[in-house]
Amino acid sequence: MNLKKDTVMEDSGAIREKGFENSESCSSLVDRAYDCIVSMIQEEKLKSGDKIVEVRIAKELGISTIPVREAMARLQHDGWIERIPNRGAFVKQHDLKEFGATYEIRKIIELGTIRKVAENITDEQLAELEKDLNFLNAYSADKDWKKNLEVDMHFHYLIVHFAGNPKLDEIYKNILLQAKTYAYKFHKELMTLIMEIRRMLRFADHRQIYEALKAHAVDEAEQLVREHLEVSHSSLVKAYELIDSINKDINNA
Repeated sequence: MNLKKDTVMEDSGAIREKGFENSESCSSLVDRAYDCIVSMIQEEKLKSGDKIVEVRIAKELGISTIPVREAMARLQHDGWIERIPNRGAFVKQHDLKEFGATYEIRKIIELGTIRKVAENITDEQLAELEKDLNFLNAYSADKDWKKNLEVDMHFHYLIVHFAGNPKLDEIYKNILLQAKTYAYKFHKELMTLIMEIRRMLRFADHRQIYEALKAHAVDEAEQLVREHLEVSHSSLVKAYELIDSINKDINNA
């Protein structure tokens, strides 16, 4: 009898997903749950090691646990959470080694697409990059590190997107989300300082990449992207190590 009752509950939940729950499709509800949890992790509302309770997420979003469960499976596959037998799902704890691996994947993807993009980029695509450069300059002047980070990553995403490979698009989006999560772990004050130190250099980097793409200078564009990612990686590693050292001092005090 219990099995039958559970089956009925699952079926009724499935029916709601097909159109009666918030008038959204099941896939869009899964995406919403996925994005919500990722956002909570990035903003540290859910911190490394925190347990994620499906029922709470479902209640907050006003949906059933079915799409949340599917979103959790995706989050585990994408490296955001880990499941511990008999204990549940937890926000995955990332370390510096994994951070380096994420940047290595970024380099492989961007350097693997930049030559094709430099050869074939259109005026319309250049206009999109130019728009990001203008936003980046404005947000840098305002010292708004979060918006600066968003536009920075969108600039890089566009380059990969212009290569015209939808599968690569999806992989790269997830890599950028993980890279942003590392940045969000830094204290606001320290991140603001990093952005201020690198502000003019960062904008110069993007402007130089843009000009190389505009000129269809394949080798130059590739080299500029390589150098840009290496400098970004190096500065963030130093910040990560500094924060880790500060936290250890606090814990040992």
